[in-house]
Amino acid sequence: MSTDLTQLHHLFLHAMLLRRVASYEKWLEVWKKSARILGINVSDNGFVQFYGEINDRIERFGFRIDLLCEEGNGPIDMDQIEQDTADNRRLKTKRWMALVNTRSDDSAKLGTEFNPTEISFYKKIVDNIILSANYRYCLSRHDCLRLTTTLQASLKKSDAEKCLRILVKKGWLNESRTGCYSLSIRAKLELKSYIEENYNEEDRPPQCAACREIVMRGFKCPNSECPKAMHVTCIINQSRQAHICPSCRSPFNYRTLIGEDAPKGESRATVDDEDDDPENESTQTTIEPNERRRSKRARIQSTQEPDELDDHDA
Repeated sequence: MSTDLTQLHHLFLHAMLLRRVASYEKWLEVWKKSARILGINVSDNGFVQFYGEINDRIERFGFRIDLLCEEGNGPIDMDQIEQDTADNRRLKTKRWMALVNTRSDDSAKLGTEFNPTEISFYKKIVDNIILSANYRYCLSRHDCLRLTTTLQASLKKSDAEKCLRILVKKGWLNESRTGCYSLSIRAKLELKSYIEENYNEEDRPPQCAACREIVMRGFKCPNSECPKAMHVTCIINQSRQAHICPSCRSPFNYRTLIGEDAPKGESRATVDDEDDDPENESTQTTIEPNERRRSKRARIQSTQEPDELDDHDA
C-alpha cells in the first residue's frame, strides 16, 4: 500500500484541523461526504483503515487521530445499572474522535483561546481534578474559584467565573447538573499525553480493566491490590461474566465509586507551587534527585490548610 496521502486524506484532515473534536459518527459522515465530492466510492468498514493511514503519516510530526468513549458526568444512576443488568442489555457507548497534538503541553493547546493567567487557572483545575481525593475527579464551583488565590497573577472572582463558563463552552470542562466540573472529552483526548508525562501511574486515574481507557466515572475494583477500575457501561456490558474484574477476577460490589458520587475529602493536589516559593523554603518538602518522579500525592502535607476565597475579591 502506498504511503502517500490522497486528496481525500488531505480534505478530511483539513476538516479535522478546523473542528478537532466530534463524535465518531460525525467524522464518518464527513469522510463519506468528502468522498462524494471527489467522486470516490467508500463503505463504512473502510473508515478505520482510512484514518489509520493518516496516523501513519502524521504521528511522526506529533499529531494523532485518537478516539475515546464517553463516560458521562454527574451522579451514577444505580437503579438504571441494576435494570440494564437484569435485562441483560448491552449498551452502546458514544465514541468521540479528535485530532490531537501529542507533543505540546496544555499551555500551547490553550494559548490561542486564553491568556496566561487563565491558562494557569485551568492548569490548577486540571491538577486538582486529577489529584482529587477518593477518586472523585471533579470540583465544585467554589473549589475552582478558591484556586485563584494560589495563582501568581491576580484573577478576580468575576473573571474566574467568566473563565469557567468559557472553558465549559469551548469544551475544556464538563459541568454536571449538580454544578460540579470535570474533564471533558476534549480535555481527556487533548491532554492524554500531558497527563501521562506529568503524573506518575499512582497519581493518574485508574485504567479500565475492560476497555483500557482511564476511568473518571465508574467503580474501582474492590480488591485493594488491584489497580484497575471499570466504567459504568463496561460493567453493564460485562454482566454475562457476573460483574467480575477482568484483571484480578474479583467480584465488583459497587462500593468504591469513582466520580461525583465518591465521598469528598482533602485535596491531594500538588505542592509544587509551594516548593517554588522561596518564602516556604524552611517548611517545604525536600525532594531528593531520585525522587523527581515521586508521586505528587505522596508529597502532600496532611496539615496543609486550604486557602479561603474572599467574597470581596470580585
